[in-house]
Amino acid sequence: FRHVADNGYPEGALALGDLLAATAMAGRGDPARDAAAKAVGWYTSAANAGVALAQFKLANALFSGAGAERDLPKAEQWYMRAAQQGLADAQYVLGVWKSGGVAGPKDPVDGYRWLLLAERQGESNAAKVRQRVRDSLSPEDRRAAEMAADAFRAKAERPRNPAAEEAPLLRPMKGS
Repeated sequence: FRHVADNGYPEGALALGDLLAATAMAGRGDPARDAAAKAVGWYTSAANAGVALAQFKLANALFSGAGAERDLPKAEQWYMRAAQQGLADAQYVLGVWKSGGVAGPKDPVDGYRWLLLAERQGESNAAKVRQRVRDSLSPEDRRAAEMAADAFRAKAERPRNPAAEEAPLLRPMKGS
């Protein structure tokens, strides 16, 4: 994974972060804290390269203070970047945060929008939370949020080139 990450594929950095995060969760003391900090370093590398899942995992680390100093405003920024790329988990968290004012001012209309987007992608808890937020909104605010959700288009931060990222399929040789 290190070779992959060092050669321009930030998904390799994401994989390294995941391996180190698993090591941190399975351990204790200084080795676990060191592994968590290294995981955050790899997540940061992949997140800066535009990998939405790495942005989400980095935001989780910043929210929890695992491997990094707890920083809710910065976590919200990373959730936002991942949500804007269309990651349903990030949209759900952002919806909850915006609705409740977790890292900044409360914005239930924007929160409703993000929850609706997450729900449309099948995020299982989004519908329940969205219903609670819905009950607190005026019909006008609800329509505004729904129109904003309808207008939403995910924007990838880095172009994907599947032909360059996927190995070609090889046909089995006859007789094997």
